[in-house]
Amino acid sequence: MKRIITILSLMYLSAFLNSVTLSECLSSLRDTTPISDQLVLYENQMHLTNEKLNANYLPSLYLTGNASWNSEITKIEFGSAIPVNPPTPDKDREGLGIELRQMIWDGGITSLSKKANKLNSEANVLESISRVRAREQEAASIFFNIVNFTDTIEILELQRSNLNARLSQTEQLHQNGLKEISDVRLVQLDLLKLDGEIVSLKVKKRTAIRKLSQLTNLNLMSETEFIFPFYFENSSQKVKLFEIERLDALISLQKLSAKMINRKLYPQITAKADYSYGKPGYNMFSTDYHDYYSAGVGLSWKLWDFNQVAKEKRIALNQAEIISATKDDLLLTIDHQLKTIDSEIRSINYLLELSNERVALLTEIVSSFEHKFESGVITTSDLLVQSNNLMSAQIEQRQYRTNLSALEVKKILTLGGKL
Repeated sequence: MKRIITILSLMYLSAFLNSVTLSECLSSLRDTTPISDQLVLYENQMHLTNEKLNANYLPSLYLTGNASWNSEITKIEFGSAIPVNPPTPDKDREGLGIELRQMIWDGGITSLSKKANKLNSEANVLESISRVRAREQEAASIFFNIVNFTDTIEILELQRSNLNARLSQTEQLHQNGLKEISDVRLVQLDLLKLDGEIVSLKVKKRTAIRKLSQLTNLNLMSETEFIFPFYFENSSQKVKLFEIERLDALISLQKLSAKMINRKLYPQITAKADYSYGKPGYNMFSTDYHDYYSAGVGLSWKLWDFNQVAKEKRIALNQAEIISATKDDLLLTIDHQLKTIDSEIRSINYLLELSNERVALLTEIVSSFEHKFESGVITTSDLLVQSNNLMSAQIEQRQYRTNLSALEVKKILTLGGKL
């Protein structure tokens, strides 16, 4: 019910959103994803399993019954010396009663089963969290793709403005006899190609927005502005590799299973008491129905099982080694991912420095062209082209910062951080 209310609230609020942040997208994803429900279910399942295991040491009450028939019985004849003959026992045996059973000690299996239940629950919870984090990485990647699509479209729009200015100049020169009609057609061809690229990017952007909307359960539109900080603080956040922790829990679970398997060879002690009514045949001189009871303690101890327990234990330990190898491989993969991300960050920082220099140079050029325009040396189109080049460089600079932020977010999420 709480999850339904959260979804409805987010849908109601998102209908009025003109902008959305990356943190809002990830928060909505965590609150509304079906995987989040599993965390509560796993917690409940662990408590239910513990309650079931605790019942192993609670007394159990059974209704018992039996009926049998014997082919022969013991007959005693004293002869004529004793005038009294004992009754002849019946060949049938019947009984109906209540039996109480109590486990006194099961070799420690129940205690180990509780620990195994906790480890299994932890592994399931960590697996769910890992899947949520994978969804977060997917959502963050789509979010930054949308931002890059927006910036790229803006750059292409500026390039189209430059081409339109160039087309206008070429057409004027053609009218004055200084250019051929083929020159005009070439510029028109470039414009058509550029228009196709813009349309393709807009389609990709709309598709990405729909995917992000489905992942986050937010009503995102083409007009929505996607906002994010350029730098993220993660120094105070404890890094947790949930998938590694899950594998650690599974390794501990397999080792614990090996101990539990070994406990099968431990003795087990149980007590039982029953009260019944019938003809049990315990008293050979009685053929009447009567009540009877019994109580006692039983010992069960498997002394030899042809090494079946030892083989089961070896299988569990082998499984632990297999999972450990998987963990080592995953750590190696994560290490390679982090090194790749760090390398890309260094590369983007270098490109960002070059972009800063380019923006500074274009700023000087535009300032110079503005003075020339005021003096009547150049035309409006010449100034427009250089101004658009500066804006294009500034947008490109913003793209580098966007890519840098995307890599920082990817690194945080890869290390198990939370935004």
